[in-house]
Amino acid sequence: MGISDRRIKEEGIDCKLLTVMHDEQNFECNPSQAKKLAIILEEAATEAGELLEFKCRMDGSSKIGNNWYEIH
Repeated sequence: MGISDRRIKEEGIDCKLLTVMHDEQNFECNPSQAKKLAIILEEAATEAGELLEFKCRMDGSSKIGNNWYEIH
């Protein structure tokens, strides 16, 4: 979360964190910024795994939708 928060601020993404559940973060943002936000979140997951020196590669995945149902 710390890595994604830093990257979001650096990129100037206007978004709102809605929920955090286990290893999942759900955000609300302008649709024009959704793809960039998704990329940032995926890259942050990989970076976290590298910083923590996980033995396996940790990759994130993102879904973009209009409601909770569409992203699950």
